[in-house]
This record gives sequence, C-alpha cells and structure tokens, in this order.
Amino acid sequence: MEPIATKDIALAVLSGAGAIASILLVFVGFIMVKAEGLPSSASASLVERFTLDAQVGLVPLIAQVAVMLTAYAWLFWPDTRWLFFAWSIGFVVGIALFLAYAIYVILRI
Repeated sequence: MEPIATKDIALAVLSGAGAIASILLVFVGFIMVKAEGLPSSASASLVERFTLDAQVGLVPLIAQVAVMLTAYAWLFWPDTRWLFFAWSIGFVVGIALFLAYAIYVILRI
C-alpha cells in the first residue's frame, strides 16, 4: 500500500474544517434568529440563554477557520513546521470543540 501524501491530507483537513465551519455557521445563525424571534413576553433569561449558546458556538467555528487558514498557508510553505503542527493538531482540537459544543447544546435543550 502506498503512503498518502501529506499535501493530500492537508487538503482533506482543509475541506473537512470548511464543512464543519459551515455547519456551525448555519446552526449558530439559527440560534441567533431564534433568540431575536422570541416574543417580547419571553423572559430575559431565555433570550440570554439562546444568545449565550450562539456565542459559545463561535469558539469551535473560529477554531475551524484557523485550521483552514493554516492548512491553506502550509500548502504554499510546506517547509514551515509550525504551520504543519497548527493544522494537524488544530484539526483534532477543532473536532473536540465541535463535539463539546454539540453536547453542550443538547444538554441545554
């Protein structure tokens, strides 16, 4: 079996991080629309709860964007070791943040 080229892995990470960031962006947008669409009779704590859930969702979203940027930059400068470590370790951290956010939101329902 032939080993997979690191550039191919970087491209897979780039597209995977982009897909996860897209999902997060849509989900956070839905939560923000829900928070703004609540009737004026809704309690302030309920509005704050939805707003906080959306704001927390920005953490894994920003992490995935950082992974995308470092993987993209590494494709141009493949000898830069810190870019390699940033996207390779950052992707695992981003996935963990995504999973933690999903569990956080599910438990708050």
